Amino acid sequence: MSQVTPTAAFFALAALAPQVTLASDTLTQYAQKCDAAVGETVPDFDCNAGEAVPEGRDNGKPFGFSRFCDWPNVLNHQCDPGSKFQVLKDTDRATIVAHCRTKRTPNDGQFGDIAVIQYSKVNGATCFYQQLPSTAFPRLPAKVEAPSKGNAPWYSPKKTADIQCGECHDNGPFIRSPYLAHLADVPRAKYTLPGSHNTSFNDTEPYAFVGDDFKNWKAYKVEIDGNTCNDCHRMGVSNLTGHDQDSSLTAGAPVGETANPCTVKSSEGGSGTSRMFGILATLPDQCQKLHNLHTWMIPSTYRYRKANLDAANQIRDCALKWATGQSLPAGCKVTLFAKSYP
Repeated sequence: MSQVTPTAAFFALAALAPQVTLASDTLTQYAQKCDAAVGETVPDFDCNAGEAVPEGRDNGKPFGFSRFCDWPNVLNHQCDPGSKFQVLKDTDRATIVAHCRTKRTPNDGQFGDIAVIQYSKVNGATCFYQQLPSTAFPRLPAKVEAPSKGNAPWYSPKKTADIQCGECHDNGPFIRSPYLAHLADVPRAKYTLPGSHNTSFNDTEPYAFVGDDFKNWKAYKVEIDGNTCNDCHRMGVSNLTGHDQDSSLTAGAPVGETANPCTVKSSEGGSGTSRMFGILATLPDQCQKLHNLHTWMIPSTYRYRKANLDAANQIRDCALKWATGQSLPAGCKVTLFAKSYP
């Protein structure tokens, strides 16, 4: 008789369980819960008061996939001139950051994507707020009201949860790709991304998800004996999926060093640290990068080494098998570290 793993059993039972409709918060209710959990509130702010996110050199093309630069973003694989980042609050107990993506050239002083992360350093409570264009707001105003006021163009918590931010933010609240971490290298930069150039950030810090619409979110750490990717920080995988899937690919196939970094996907699907970013960070080329002189990982060398890509593929294989309910490879374990707050 074949052995059924705990993970496989969980997914089988989940498929048979009756579907339960979760309670949902209004934006004002969500903000109140977040303020109570984090201990700091998101204020009104002006995107244009943020630090310009440096692109480095670029090829002079307008916003879009024809533009290449030294520091493209990882979310959309794009260079986005004129985007602004700022730290709204930073104390010994909490951090609140805002990122405003322009997504247009020439810059019109408005934005195409505004996001805020509110985080408690004490208990890990984390909240995600999102604005995206709509018919009423084809471009987002730079002057942003606090979400606690409950007004558009802020998304409702349910609509934000449906974006599944936690699928990518699976090892902690802040993704420290070179796109934003590079702000720490800008002389006299007013704002820098928390954890920039701190190799052990998102290793033991607490992490939890606030609000009724985020109760089902969970994040797990993937660990493999002797794997380089586990040396400094967590390699996360969430129970969320839906991105970066291509069913035409061979299940479990590793990503080779000649892969196009702009089109990396898997048959199983899913993004985040273990399933996607580890691979993108160790490939010899970075998507939309003008001069591929170094990789994202590992910081001690920033040079491509096949051994690092192999380590990332090993982590990825374990995460994909766990996420699809298969038996885990020898030496790999997947452990829950983040769930709903409290």
